[in-house]
Amino acid sequence: MGREQGRQRGAMTETGSDHSTQEGLDIMATSATFSQAADLLQRLGLRSTRARLWLLHLLIKEGVEGDALSASSLRAKARESGVPLALATVYNTLNKLVSVGALVVTRGTQGVLRYRLRADLMPQ
Repeated sequence: MGREQGRQRGAMTETGSDHSTQEGLDIMATSATFSQAADLLQRLGLRSTRARLWLLHLLIKEGVEGDALSASSLRAKARESGVPLALATVYNTLNKLVSVGALVVTRGTQGVLRYRLRADLMPQ
């Protein structure tokens, strides 16, 4: 079995089927926030990956006034939309977005880091 087939099989095992992943990709193709996320990634000089698009989409949806989100809550929201992301992928993606100055990080009451898109980067 080739490496690509193994990855596909692993993705299907994690979600139980490829239906939910396809559903997540359909949402991605039709949502205005994904277009905004892709534009933002381009402005930041970052490649557009599924994880980066999904996490930015979720952070844009939350908006400036919404709660800052933890890595675990972002992962759960992506999973609810049919997009399984490993927690390590979420953290790596968030750290990359922090390193380019796209996110504001706060520490919650129990020490959990929470992330929010910088207000000046929020689409109008």
